[in-house]
Amino acid sequence: MSPSLIGSIVAGFLVGAVAALVIARMLWGRRLLHTSRMTERSSIEWASLLQRAVGELKHRQVSADSQRKEAENRASQAEYLSKIILSSVPSGVVMFDSDFTLVIANPVAQTLLADYVESLPAEIEALFRRTLVEEDIPYVELDLTAHARTIPVSITANRLPKDSGVVMVFTELTELKRLQQRARLMEELADLGQLAAGIAHEFRNVAGVLRNSAQFLKERVEGEGAEAVDDLLRETTRLTNVTEDLLDFARPWDDKVDQVSMDGIVLETIQHFRDTFTSVEIDYRLNCEETRVYGRNAALKRIVDNLLRNAIEASETDDPIVVESAFDVRTNGVWYILRVLDRGRGLPTSEVEQLFMPFISYKADGTGMGLPMARKIARLHGGDIALKNRSGGGTSAELFLPLSS
Repeated sequence: MSPSLIGSIVAGFLVGAVAALVIARMLWGRRLLHTSRMTERSSIEWASLLQRAVGELKHRQVSADSQRKEAENRASQAEYLSKIILSSVPSGVVMFDSDFTLVIANPVAQTLLADYVESLPAEIEALFRRTLVEEDIPYVELDLTAHARTIPVSITANRLPKDSGVVMVFTELTELKRLQQRARLMEELADLGQLAAGIAHEFRNVAGVLRNSAQFLKERVEGEGAEAVDDLLRETTRLTNVTEDLLDFARPWDDKVDQVSMDGIVLETIQHFRDTFTSVEIDYRLNCEETRVYGRNAALKRIVDNLLRNAIEASETDDPIVVESAFDVRTNGVWYILRVLDRGRGLPTSEVEQLFMPFISYKADGTGMGLPMARKIARLHGGDIALKNRSGGGTSAELFLPLSS
């Protein structure tokens, strides 16, 4: 083969190889372009899907935030309402966890337990232990000391779910105890009243016969006989007065009461006595103008009238009768106290209580029914009357009545 032919073959091969390479690169480029276009299209689709997913997540996040805020608001409102309810209920409410640690105490409970910061009464812990094991709702009554007052309370306890703690409710029993005491007193007075009424009616009949007979004799006798008839008429009149007082004492009590201003009653009575006993000086210091008690105005006025009249009749000096009112904080509540002070002879300590028994009097013309009737009225109002000697001579008569609020 000639050199020129070999050269031609080689040149042709090279040209073919180059052409094949060019064609291959063109085909590869088209494939790459197609792949690129496919990738681009897929990327756009994925981006669109991602964008939609992000939007959905943002929407759900906004919705979740809104629901969370709404739940927080509801929880805050529920907590606020719970505090208002606990602050408004008249009973004390406390909650202990399972370890007997005090978790919640409303204002009433805080007042009742204010003096027990160091440790609660053993009865409360015993009630807590019983509540965790007993099925029935446990109940106890005990006296608590709060601000120098002894307060009777009842306590009921309820176990929380899953034995997680105990809720206790404290209910003050002061008014209930007072009503029970008053009911017992009224029963005793009713029995006494039935006996007294029977005796009084017999006295009234006898007094009527004696009075008519004495008046008949008065018109027909003279001299010493007339004086004896006068004595008989006077004693008959006294017997009639005693009989009327006894019937009044035995009369059933009317429970219709209202809120009454005791200082108002005292002022009215003082003015009446100043007009009647013009030579008697009465000084008063009344400090409870806005104070009210539950009672009957006329009945309470009768007490004040009796105490003032006794003071005026007992006084033996020119010293004024002193009348004063004040609040009195006792172990069983806050009370209205009225003191009527005289400068008489005073009273033998051993005989003070006898003055509250019917028909006992140190006055020449007394019936012995004034103080018993006054004490009956006071006790039926939930209060009492006490007598004691004053330093320097004289007597202090004290009326105690529970406040109406």
